[in-house]
Amino acid sequence: MTKEECLNKIESLVVYDTVKNNGAVTLFKRVITDDSVPHIEATPRDIFFSEKETIPIQKSEGKICALAITAFPPDIPIIFPGERITKEKIERIHSLKKNNTLITGCEHGITVLKGYV
Repeated sequence: MTKEECLNKIESLVVYDTVKNNGAVTLFKRVITDDSVPHIEATPRDIFFSEKETIPIQKSEGKICALAITAFPPDIPIIFPGERITKEKIERIHSLKKNNTLITGCEHGITVLKGYV
């Protein structure tokens, strides 16, 4: 692999994200890691036909999310439908809420697949 190919590969792993702080939006780069890539454990079909329940965010760790949880800006999902909810994702939601970032999909708790293991 040439130096240019290597740099292009690294650049492809960098995404631009925003953070809202006291009304100011700051653009920054972050590198995609394995933890950044969602691990989908339920198919759209499973999600559609499964029974769902809405539970408090703090009780959702380990459950399978049924709806996308997104932060605006940039309106990119924090948790994808079918993804297992982790402690880190819950902490990210709380951190973004502290910074007055608009979070959609969890206004009254997180909708998860009921009884899905």
